[in-house]
Amino acid sequence: MEEQSNGHQLPFVDFSLQFGLAKNSEKVEKCIFESLKEIAKSIADGSASKLGALIVVGDFEKHGPVIQGMVQMKPKQNPVEKLMLFDGEQGAGFINELSGSGFDGAMVVDRTGQILGAGIYLVVDDPTLDTPEDCGTRHKAAASFSRRPDVISVLTLSEETNTVRVWQHGKVKEVFRVLGHEEEEKKQKRKNSKATVKENEE
Repeated sequence: MEEQSNGHQLPFVDFSLQFGLAKNSEKVEKCIFESLKEIAKSIADGSASKLGALIVVGDFEKHGPVIQGMVQMKPKQNPVEKLMLFDGEQGAGFINELSGSGFDGAMVVDRTGQILGAGIYLVVDDPTLDTPEDCGTRHKAAASFSRRPDVISVLTLSEETNTVRVWQHGKVKEVFRVLGHEEEEKKQKRKNSKATVKENEE
């Protein structure tokens, strides 16, 4: 404890646990981001099928087992019936398993890394939020939900553009995109076409 000049000790509060949890949530977010990047790369090189994913990371413990603004989609029962912790080794596998065709909706992950549920519909509080032109309904939900006080971040993988985004406070915080072979070829053709036009003009 610090001492005042008169010799009395000042009271203090130790927030080391809270700061530790905050650092852990950053680790969880990074782990999910890296797993989504890994999936996007696999899709781009043709070794995996296209996939759309929506993952909410939040501090939900203090609010109890009921989280407002979420609705369980098909299947009606939460498919996460056992303790599942998001980590680097199994992260991509969890996303593929719980974001596939059988689980339309979002995955929900606590700041500790525990996967709470999948196939969750997110109620959009603010559908008027600006999102990039190539973003659809999934991204509107991500932007809106990322503004909630109990949400740390929302991560998305676009099935259409194979783009990974991290959303915070209603805006895109980080983006990762890898082009597939077909897109790379189209991009190269456009580049060659522009070069040919320029040559002809000269």
